[in-house]
Amino acid sequence: MKPSIQRKIGEFKRLSANGKIHPVTTSKTKTRDSLSTAIHSKKDAENFIAEVKSARRG
Repeated sequence: MKPSIQRKIGEFKRLSANGKIHPVTTSKTKTRDSLSTAIHSKKDAENFIAEVKSARRG
């Protein structure tokens, strides 16, 4: 396993043992894709998933 992944797992273990809850890292999407700009609400997401499932069946 990559050392960076092992360090991250160790970090999560330490945080859970301490009982501290806070973001380990902050991240932002570097690019905005069309899907993220099209889905604004839970309803939009549900409609999208329904369309994807429908397309898979057909």
